[in-house]
Amino acid sequence: MSEEAHPAWWKPWNWPWSVWGLVAVLMLALLPFVVRAFCLSAVPVMAEPFDMAAFVGDEIPPDENAFTEYHQVHEMRKVLMQGLQQKSASEPDSRNYDDIYKGGWEAADDAMRAWLEAHRPALAVWRRGTEKSRALAASPSEMTFETVWGTSQDLQHVTVLALVDQMRWLHEGNVGEAWKLARAAYRSGGHVSRRGVVIAGLFSTVIHDMSSEGMQRWAEHPAVTADQLRAGLANVTADFALYEPESNLLRTDYVVLRSSLSRPQWAGMMGSNFGTPLIDKIVPASVASGFMWMVGEPELTIRITRQIVANQIREVDKPLAERRQLTGSGTILLFDTDPAVTLVSGELDAKQIDGSVKTSLLAKMVLPATLQLDAAYMRFRGRQAALEVMLAAQAYRRDKGEFPESLDALVPQYLEAVPLDPCDRNGGRIRYRRDSTTNAVVWSAAQDGNDDDGAVETGKSRTADVGFLLK
Repeated sequence: MSEEAHPAWWKPWNWPWSVWGLVAVLMLALLPFVVRAFCLSAVPVMAEPFDMAAFVGDEIPPDENAFTEYHQVHEMRKVLMQGLQQKSASEPDSRNYDDIYKGGWEAADDAMRAWLEAHRPALAVWRRGTEKSRALAASPSEMTFETVWGTSQDLQHVTVLALVDQMRWLHEGNVGEAWKLARAAYRSGGHVSRRGVVIAGLFSTVIHDMSSEGMQRWAEHPAVTADQLRAGLANVTADFALYEPESNLLRTDYVVLRSSLSRPQWAGMMGSNFGTPLIDKIVPASVASGFMWMVGEPELTIRITRQIVANQIREVDKPLAERRQLTGSGTILLFDTDPAVTLVSGELDAKQIDGSVKTSLLAKMVLPATLQLDAAYMRFRGRQAALEVMLAAQAYRRDKGEFPESLDALVPQYLEAVPLDPCDRNGGRIRYRRDSTTNAVVWSAAQDGNDDDGAVETGKSRTADVGFLLK
């Protein structure tokens, strides 16, 4: 038979229209898979940046877990807030706390005093929780985007009331009870951060800031003795171990993101928790999920986040002087890749990671503002160093009748060594200046690394430096 009677199948121009129709259908069916493969090719697969099973760890028995009490406080506050709503009232203005901090207990208005009394039972439960050495709000492996963070928010509100109560004790001259409240607030800040995500870390630094102010006011009280100040310093240095390092907050955030995006209903969670107008409101979650799958999601975002976390955890816990330079664009914390570090198989350098973020629609929505966390944590670490020096300098003043002329006078009787400033670009010590025998200032250069000559005036939401005025 001739070729004309039986056209060769490998010559497409000889195919009948029915065959072309079948080919078109097959190509359309395969197109999403081709597009997905192309999108995923932008970011290679690499090993997990840390041992997730070891990081998540074991559950804490309820009788050892501070959050057993903290969850009770959360429920108690819900009842109190419902009572306010029924009365068409609102929680007292937190700005009154600033007035109390500056002017003492006498500055507390009637609303704040009544609100403090209403919280007495909750404060008693909270105190029991702060005395525990272990805390876990929820296991990172069980958290999702839908996890409610109300307990951590409540602890911040309770801290405000605890420090208002501390000012009352100071007004009455009971410095022992005043210290217990300031220390309890400090410990609760550490508890909030334990295996917490980025937002929990931010709550933790705020509580540390407030409790440090309470300790400053306590240390200024003339009834506080040198021995009490030494004991307070020992408490602060020991309790600092409760605070999670920044790298662990980033690890937890990755575990939660990976767990959330691995669930079939991840697109629905995006719509309800991130306020994404295209999901659920305009486009059904099932349609959005299908489109996102075609462009490589959520696997692409998981791969990108894995690369980012591997880059971050190598550097974030180092002092500013030892860190690699920040790089990249947007609000994601990225460090210039160290040429001395051998990257694992599939790992990208910082420039490639920054570029990969731009290839993902989802990553831009779900990746946390880690630059904000890092700025808060740098201030937190600088404040901790200044806090230790402040307590030591106040103890020195009780013994000598004046503040030291330099921090070297505090070693070794009050401090083992003068702390380094984690925010000093050159790796220098925490800064100190004595303005008179009864006035001094101790400060860190804060997150920008710039020394602003001790600009730590209180009453501002953010100061140039971070530290304490001593008087």
